Amino acid sequence: MFNKIQGAKIIVRNKGNYRELEMYEFRNEVYAKNGSSYMKIMYGNLTSNANYRWVEFTGINAEYKMSVLRYEYA
Repeated sequence: MFNKIQGAKIIVRNKGNYRELEMYEFRNEVYAKNGSSYMKIMYGNLTSNANYRWVEFTGINAEYKMSVLRYEYA
């Protein structure tokens, strides 16, 4: 199950359009909810959706492991 990370937001870009999305955790990996689906947040401003790049995020303490943003509950 995807669990919402309270207070965590991410800005993503698609073809010059920017959107602010909420962030979720699943198996300690960070995702952004885009409509009814989720995109994995990865190193180098990449996401699992090739059409989207992330710009910045806030409200989360996380680190990269194996090119994926990992979240650990405090």
